[in-house]
Amino acid sequence: MNKIKIIVFSFFLITSCKNNLDIEPGLITLTQTSIDSIRLNDTATIVIDLKNDSNIELKIQNIGLACGCLLIEDVPKTINPKSNQLIKIKYTPTQGSIGYIEKMILIKGNIQGGYKSFNAKSIVNL
Repeated sequence: MNKIKIIVFSFFLITSCKNNLDIEPGLITLTQTSIDSIRLNDTATIVIDLKNDSNIELKIQNIGLACGCLLIEDVPKTINPKSNQLIKIKYTPTQGSIGYIEKMILIKGNIQGGYKSFNAKSIVNL
């Protein structure tokens, strides 16, 4: 009987700790601080403000970019609770990217559901 109590208690302890280590997606915000109009085949910098409003350190495993036309300059590994980090992404549009564009960015880490997505925006002119 004592073994069963220990197993049940251990299971409860493990599952409750896991939930406390994951950040609710709503507490992670990404705001584009610059929206550049860019000419075809030029390079622009898109600045994203990644904010952690939780009480838990955000541990970033990866930042996924939608295509090869995007290049991230520096991937932060962590963002402290109640703080933010500016992320700079270089964007070089290709021939098929004329007009208003949106490119998806995925932040993978200790976020409930595993990731948070965001669409970076720009306008490409000839």
